[in-house]
Amino acid sequence: MTRVVTIIITCVLTLSFQMSAQDLERIVKAKPIEVSGAIGGNVGAYSASGIDYRTSPLRYGLTARLNVRIYGVDLPIYATLRDHSFNYGSSFSRIRINPQYKWVRLHIGDVFMNFNRYTLSGRTVRGIGAELTPGKFRLKLLYGKIEDLRAYTDTLLLGTTFMPTYARRTAALGIGTGTASTFFDIYAVRTWDNLDSLNGRPANERITRQSNTIVGSTLRIRFNRSLSLNSNFGLSFLTENLDSFGENFVFGENRLTSSLIEGNLSSSLTYAGDVGLNYTAKIFSLNATAQYIQPYYQPLSVAFINSDLVNYTVGGSLSLFQRKVNLTGSIGLQSNNLSGSKLSTASHIIANLAANIRFNKNWSANINYFNFTQDFQAQLVLIDDIYTYAISNNIATGALRYTFKRDNIQYAIVGRGGQTTFYTIDNNEVEQGAYDSYNGGIDFSMNDMDRNLRLMGGLSYRSYQRANSSLENYGIRLSARKGFWDNALGLTVVTNFFLNDSFGKREGYTFRNSVGGDYQINNASTVGVHLNHISRQSNIRNDFSEFRADIRYIYQFQSGRR
Repeated sequence: MTRVVTIIITCVLTLSFQMSAQDLERIVKAKPIEVSGAIGGNVGAYSASGIDYRTSPLRYGLTARLNVRIYGVDLPIYATLRDHSFNYGSSFSRIRINPQYKWVRLHIGDVFMNFNRYTLSGRTVRGIGAELTPGKFRLKLLYGKIEDLRAYTDTLLLGTTFMPTYARRTAALGIGTGTASTFFDIYAVRTWDNLDSLNGRPANERITRQSNTIVGSTLRIRFNRSLSLNSNFGLSFLTENLDSFGENFVFGENRLTSSLIEGNLSSSLTYAGDVGLNYTAKIFSLNATAQYIQPYYQPLSVAFINSDLVNYTVGGSLSLFQRKVNLTGSIGLQSNNLSGSKLSTASHIIANLAANIRFNKNWSANINYFNFTQDFQAQLVLIDDIYTYAISNNIATGALRYTFKRDNIQYAIVGRGGQTTFYTIDNNEVEQGAYDSYNGGIDFSMNDMDRNLRLMGGLSYRSYQRANSSLENYGIRLSARKGFWDNALGLTVVTNFFLNDSFGKREGYTFRNSVGGDYQINNASTVGVHLNHISRQSNIRNDFSEFRADIRYIYQFQSGRR
């Protein structure tokens, strides 16, 4: 897609020549180079006994967040390099440079740009992009390589493995007009897999060559200070397998239109959208939203979206008694099986509520409840040492706080509790109960600002109830942080001890300890050392222990002439 790159360069050069003499004079008078931001690095060691290693024995990471200003032109730089630091992660490197001058901004490297939730969202593209915002006009351009999420397979035994896939490219265009309160944008996103990108290697049979063309829009109209309308839309043409299911066809006879859409019998046309109305007053607000997502709506340029659902919700917020009582929430109806092709249809009430109450200067409370919100998503949860995908439904939490101050010491006591129900989905996408979880506890903290001392502790209880198992753990958590030498050195010690029960009988215990220190060498440099140890003893499982050690260093650049 050299045409996209050519367009971006042409636009930037044209805008550069259009800068006024006053702007050029301001650039000449600016400081030659100013640098601000921070760079950091860490080196870690890991060891385990009784279980397989859950990360590499030696790991490292480098991160830089800098802003280089050259004659008044900002050049933000972000870069990160990480090895296998997590269970379900992988080694990767990221570098992003964002030159900016007034209303011209470039994206070079690992670009992260969002259009709307149905067209381009939550994905990183390695390439080049531009955002131009002169006055009320808005233009977005993007071209580069996008990761194929199917390339990564997570297993408990092997961890994250990579399968060779086709090189996937994305080109995106967004054009709009308006202000921050009232605007209209239209989008076009094209994603495709290159046929010859595997260099003759056979692809896994589950990895097919795909293409996707999406058009969409975002609209916001503010009628007055109180009333506004919001809407998002996406129309996706997805071809699941470009190398099968009949002869491919294209749209149009010229080179431009024929490269925009390619399809065959594996192609599908789906759409998604939402519209919402919001009213805001001094002490309350009201909103109503309708959302419709067709079955199998999953664009290649969107990280995750739940399809086959319709939501109708109303909600709002309310502040009472001089904002001592604050309430927010919504209620609505959600249903699926929009095409009628499934064996069953799920229709249920969706609701969420959050209440924050301040009784007086010492007492306060908060209550939260929700089952499905409009953008729920599946998650990987650990149940009895087995990972499974589940969708969260029915979460309720509450806390009561009492805070007081004696001299210059701040105290707090918090009682908390909650209940969570997880549901999985069977082959017919019918919800099946996964487990119920109950938790509670009481926490205490003391913060002595004169002595740079903070103490925390608490008692915790949690239970997991499944159809064929019952797990409980309860115990104590203690931590302390002390600052020395005008708080230049901070030492932290944390210890946790939990008893584990299975089916009402003692199964074993878990002991977690950590100690760490951070020392501020000067105004620019900070170094830290952190050690963590976990030991688990069990009557029905293998005993194991883990040890982690990390050394971290951060250097902060101060703005100034270089």
